Amino acid sequence: MKQPILLSLVLCLAGSVSFAQGIVNAELNAAPMAVNPAFTGMFNGTTRVNSFYTNHWAGADINYISYGASVDLPLVTGKGGSYLAAGMQLRKDEAGDGNLNNFSGLISLAYHKIFRKNNDSSNAHAADLAIGLQAGYEQNSINLSSIYFGSHWVDPRNLFLPAPGSSIEYGLGIGSTVNYYPFNAGISFAKSFSEHFNLVAGVSADNLNQPARSTDRWQNNQLKTELQYMGSLGLNVLATKRLSLRPAVHYMSSANSNGIIAGNDISYNLSKNPNASESTSVFLGFWYRSVDVPMVTAGVTHNRWHLGIAYDYIPHLVKTASNGSGGLCVNLRYTAPGKSTKKRVIPGDRF
Repeated sequence: MKQPILLSLVLCLAGSVSFAQGIVNAELNAAPMAVNPAFTGMFNGTTRVNSFYTNHWAGADINYISYGASVDLPLVTGKGGSYLAAGMQLRKDEAGDGNLNNFSGLISLAYHKIFRKNNDSSNAHAADLAIGLQAGYEQNSINLSSIYFGSHWVDPRNLFLPAPGSSIEYGLGIGSTVNYYPFNAGISFAKSFSEHFNLVAGVSADNLNQPARSTDRWQNNQLKTELQYMGSLGLNVLATKRLSLRPAVHYMSSANSNGIIAGNDISYNLSKNPNASESTSVFLGFWYRSVDVPMVTAGVTHNRWHLGIAYDYIPHLVKTASNGSGGLCVNLRYTAPGKSTKKRVIPGDRF
């Protein structure tokens, strides 16, 4: 399929900006360590396994797909409930006619310091201050042979491009692959005010070492990955024995752009005994992303399994789609129980 070169490159490059750590829908639980490395290990259980699949702009001729998985677990738990946790996440993204690919493999390490009263056995008023570090390997690549040109196109140096369908590797100075090693860090605070209300807040920064990330051979040593800052706040509110509210807000900022996701999930417990360890609940949520993008979430949690679906509708981004465009995200999570769960203190687990 032949597409104009500008449309192909713009969509490819736009997709790369959103790759890796960018959160692009309201299913924030799909990649907790991508939201903040300090969230590593912040869950009730011994091991948490997450997987997700996202299809963006499915109605357009040029869309991109993301899929990945993560696992995190506590390593050491102290007598006071403080603990050290580690995790790993893998992600793959594919975008555009140029087959722009991004692979990301990151390892996270977080230490959670627990504060609570000595006589508080219920942990109803405990607090968690955590710091997380994250590092790994990422690779961007593009298939130049799938990009086509018209004979009238010229490059920025006024050199005529090759004939339509031929390689442009030397015509535009674009290489096919770039490797880099990002370093990220974050801090979070979780507080339980009662058995009915707790919160989790955190800030993080990605690409602290600003690694070179460019497929342009002319400027590969000059262009560095921009710093990206993120902030998150989430609440767990038990309104009744069966009904709970889970509002959250997530903010992202970089040198050239910023965005916000805000909304609320409403969960209803279907079990006869809502306080039992094994129960079933369903949830429905409504969210908003900056630039006027509405989003809907829905799903079910059964015992230790969680299935979540998020959909956003973006009619103004890609006009080539006959019915507008949007993104669908599916998240499947399993949390394994264990004896060590009782030793750890989890004041809040919104993410």
